[in-house]
Amino acid sequence: MRKRLRKKLRLSEYTEYGCLVTMSLKKDMDEAARDAFLDHWIESAVEVNNLSCGGGGSNERWSFFVALCGRGSVTEEHRAKLSEWLSGQREIESFTVGPLEDAWHGWKG
Repeated sequence: MRKRLRKKLRLSEYTEYGCLVTMSLKKDMDEAARDAFLDHWIESAVEVNNLSCGGGGSNERWSFFVALCGRGSVTEEHRAKLSEWLSGQREIESFTVGPLEDAWHGWKG
């Protein structure tokens, strides 16, 4: 496959990586507190690191796939920053920051 096509399809040396973040929020949070926390997550952990996320959940259980804004990959440093931020939040009972995986072809949701 030609270099230009590999780049366009984000294959081989142009593969872009992201990671899956799952979190369980405290059960006693009301809807307004949960919405405020999720807004805080996006503003203070995701966007500040030039990342974006997509996903969702309901009540206590939430999952997000995190990728770099624009072209490029999430790094181990990004994963560490996300873990550090999540570990400091009192609203979270548990969380996981998954391994890096192909953001375009490998993620199964």
